[in-house]
Amino acid sequence: MKASKNARHRARVLAVQALYQVDVTGIAPEQALATALHMTAPESVEKPTDGATEQAPPSDVDLGYAESLVRTVCADRPRYDALITAASANWRLDRIGRLDAQILRVGAAELAHGMAPRPVVIDEAVEIAREYCGDEARAFVNGVLDGIARTLAASREATS
Repeated sequence: MKASKNARHRARVLAVQALYQVDVTGIAPEQALATALHMTAPESVEKPTDGATEQAPPSDVDLGYAESLVRTVCADRPRYDALITAASANWRLDRIGRLDAQILRVGAAELAHGMAPRPVVIDEAVEIAREYCGDEARAFVNGVLDGIARTLAASREATS
C-alpha cells in the first residue's frame, strides 16, 4: 500500500512531536508517540447510522512511518546531531530551538537512510518548520538539511 502525501506529512509531524516530548520530558519514545497521536487525533467522526461519535483511527501508514522515524532517530541520535552541527555554520546544537532540532533530526534520518527523495524530505521539513516554528526556521531548516544532503551525497560518492 502506497502512502499518500498527507499520510507521510502527518507521520513526520507525529514523529517530530514525539521526539520533542522525549527530549523535553525524557519519556519513552513509544509513550511519546502514543501521546502525540492522541493529542493530534481528530476530535470525533460522525457515524452515519446512529449519530454516535467515535475516535477516528490513524491510518496504518501514518503510524508505521512515524514509528519508524522515531525509532531511527532514537537509535542513532548522536549521528544526526553531528550531521546537523556540521551543516549549521556557527550554530551549536544547544543554540537551536528544541522543536527545530527535532525537525532537523527527522530530516537528517530520512536523508541518511534514503527513506524519501531529497527534495521531498527537505520540502516536508520546511513545511513543518513553517507550520510550527515560523518563517526564520524555514530558511534555517532548508539550509541545514541541504547541507546534510550534500555531505551525505559526497560521502556516498567517496565510498563508491
